[in-house]
This record gives sequence, structure tokens and C-alpha cells, in this order.
Amino acid sequence: MSPLVLQSDNDMSFYMDSSKKYFDSGITDSLTRLNNHYQEKGFFAGFLELAPPLFPAILYLFEYGEGNTLPLALFYLIMSVALCWGWLYWLNNRGISVYWLAIFAVLPNPFWFTLYISTDLVFAIVFMAFYFSYTSSKYYLAAALLVLALISRPNALSLILFVVAHPILVSQRLSRMQIAVMSVLALICAIPLVPVYYPYFVFFVEVGGKHLLFGHSPREYVDGIFSALPFWLDKPFSWVAFLGAKLLYFVGLRPSWGSIPWEMLVARSVAGFILLPGFLYMLFRADPMHRLLAIFFALPIFLGSAQDRYNLPLQPLLFYFGVVSINEMSSFVKQRFKAFIS
Repeated sequence: MSPLVLQSDNDMSFYMDSSKKYFDSGITDSLTRLNNHYQEKGFFAGFLELAPPLFPAILYLFEYGEGNTLPLALFYLIMSVALCWGWLYWLNNRGISVYWLAIFAVLPNPFWFTLYISTDLVFAIVFMAFYFSYTSSKYYLAAALLVLALISRPNALSLILFVVAHPILVSQRLSRMQIAVMSVLALICAIPLVPVYYPYFVFFVEVGGKHLLFGHSPREYVDGIFSALPFWLDKPFSWVAFLGAKLLYFVGLRPSWGSIPWEMLVARSVAGFILLPGFLYMLFRADPMHRLLAIFFALPIFLGSAQDRYNLPLQPLLFYFGVVSINEMSSFVKQRFKAFIS
């Protein structure tokens, strides 16, 4: 990877092709393509040939291409710094010690995404702004950022579900009328995007079914991987192992699907020892709002390829709750030890 080298993987080819279709051919041609797609393949079938428009628009704006890669690379560097600074400021305001802040500042994922031009960093920035706005009750700004998220990545639909569910199930600050209005507006935004993003979800799940998790395919986990055990034990143990494998892959405690030096693999994976307890704490001990956010954010990812790259937007929250979990466990052990020796 280099900021001076044009990325040539399949994802980038897809997004650059979408950029040309959006901005070289014009919006009318793009709408015609959408219409033809659904007439030929049905309403909920087939992989759409157009990416969500925000990232292709960025590629077009910076004229990303052979011989002109540096401007967008510098923009990604600025976004990565902004992402780290914003979350460091948030963590510091919650009393996280300077040692933990230093660890967060050198986590490898943000550094990687300064070089890897993709939708991940863009969505992470939008998610950060949405989270800060929503938790500070700036709901109109949060709504605008939600629209921005919806045109950046398909899994932004998870945020729609969160915005609808949280006021209904948890929040006591909104009236029934406000909840109804927010829910209706969120659904109005989401419903037109469901047929657009559904093929992405199907493709994501299908690809996830082909990836090996610690040497076993999802189908092997479902059928049972502990053949030495009786059938009635093989199945439940295999399903628990499948869920555990998904969880470890989600937080980055996994082998590489490619071939990278073991030093880089260890450096990339070590953050998982903080993110893993953070995710479990967020699910079972955090406040209800963060529990809902973790559930809605992670569920569609667990249905497909539960890679750690997909937790980038949520990673600072996982880190925070991981630190809280580690500190609580440390205090518990110290108290037990003092009680034991006394």
C-alpha cells in the first residue's frame, strides 16, 4: 500500500466504475440503470451495479486515478487524524487515563485506513459525528448525518433500526408524538433504500458463507465439527463454537485470510484483547442505549463476514467499555486478593 499507488483491487474497481456511471453518464442514466436492474432481476434479487453514492462522489471530486492518487490520500490522512482526535477527546472527557489514551492513539486500524482508500473510514467519520450529535440531543443534526450515513454504506440501515428502537424501548426524554414522528421519518428514509441495499446484504451473507473461520466453513459449524462427540452434544457445541469464532473474528483475534508477516498479524490482533471484553461489556453491562447500539450494529455483520474492519466505527466505544471492563476486573481481583491475605 502506498499513497502514490493507485489501488487496483476489485472493490476499488467497482467504486471507480460507479463514480463514472454517476458523474460521467449523468443522473438520468443512473436512474435508467436502476430501473432496468429491477425490471430484469426483480425487486429483491441480483447484485446492484451501482455503489452508494457518497464514496464514488469523493473519488470524482478528487479525480482519483492513475498519476493522481496523492490528493485523496492526504484527505484520508486528515480524516484519520480527525477520527482519532475526536474519539480521544471523547475518551479523555470520560476519565480514561493517559496511558489508555496513548494505547488508543496507536491502534493499527486507523493507521491502515490512512493508506487503504475505502468506504470504511468515510463511514467511521460519519458515525462519529452522528453518535456525538445523537448523544448530545442534537437530533436534527443527527438526522442529517443519518442521511449522509445512508448514502455511504448499506449497514447504515442498522442505525435506522437503532434510531427507531431506542426512543421506543429506552428513552424517557421524548413524548409519544416525538417518538412517532422520528419513527415515521426514519422509516420514510429507510423504505426506499431497502430494495437498493437488500442485494448487497444477500451478497454479503453469501460471501461470508464461503470464508473459513479457524479452518472451518460456516456450513461445517452448522453440521457439526466435533465428530467424536455424540450428535446431541456435537450440534450445540459446534454452534457455540461458530458464534465464538464469529466474535473473535469481529474483534480481530483471528488469522489472516491473506499472507502477511506474523509480526504485522500480532500487531493487528492485539487490540482484540481490549475490544473483546469491551464488546461483551457493551452487550451485557452497559446502559440500555449502548446495548441497543451494539446489537443493531453488530447483528448484520455477524450474519456475513464478521471481519474486524467492519467494527472501525464502533471500535472507540468497544475500546472504552473494554477499558471499563478491565479496570473493574482489576479492582475485583485486588479486593479478592486483599480479602484472601487478610
